[in-house]
Amino acid sequence: MQAILRNIFTVTVLAFWVLFGLGLANGSWSAQQWVLLGIGHAICLVIFYRFVHVFTYGYSVTLVAGALAVLAMAPGPAGALVVVPAVLFGLRLTWFIWNRNRSASYAASLQRQVEADAKVVLPFRIFMWLSVSWLMGFELMPLLLRAEDGTVTPALVVGAAVMLAGLVIEGLADAQKQSAKQRDPAAFARTGLYRVCRHPNYLGEILFQAGVLVACLGAASGAWQVLVVLLAPLYIITLMVFAGLEADHDQLKRYGADPAYVEYRARTGCFLPGL
Repeated sequence: MQAILRNIFTVTVLAFWVLFGLGLANGSWSAQQWVLLGIGHAICLVIFYRFVHVFTYGYSVTLVAGALAVLAMAPGPAGALVVVPAVLFGLRLTWFIWNRNRSASYAASLQRQVEADAKVVLPFRIFMWLSVSWLMGFELMPLLLRAEDGTVTPALVVGAAVMLAGLVIEGLADAQKQSAKQRDPAAFARTGLYRVCRHPNYLGEILFQAGVLVACLGAASGAWQVLVVLLAPLYIITLMVFAGLEADHDQLKRYGADPAYVEYRARTGCFLPGL
């Protein structure tokens, strides 16, 4: 599964570079897009402090700073409808990561990250900095296109609502899982949203990205802009599906002999009830 995901990531990054080249060639690449790309590269420098931070703080902080930059460059109600959920999502995620990294239940995982970080060679660190920075930059570009379009449409309102729903679901799921792990680090979460599905945290991220697509796709004009809107959110949705399936497999290995888990698994879905 990890090999498949690595291949998908490589193809996605190559697609970013192709779109960038085409945008330069046909004059579609704007100064505003340079700004968003620069924000992604600047914040993702955190990878040189600790490798794993590029996937956590690199994502959450870029989302906050980049979304605010979008609203500054193209102010208006259309931009605000997508920027506000994005900023709230990034702030909430940053706060969660900070608290999780300081929690006793996460101490062993954090120590493994520190040990793994020392083994990451500089060339690979540079490659991943460039690759993830492009992903972060392209994640912001659908928001920019919607803000620059400036039209408030039913799809935009629905998409913004779905983004907010994803934010609320992921926030609740993270808080409920963290609380469950503080009570018993060895047990699986099965209260709150976890009563009805096993990985509502990943579902929240999937909904947020789906909301971005619904809200922003209508602002795209021509095949180039459509691909700019689609590429990063679709990759993150794919990443979350793979992450949820992998977490589900790990849970089965860890708790599969527990009758309580067997019963829990039988009555819940991975991402949605029955799914």
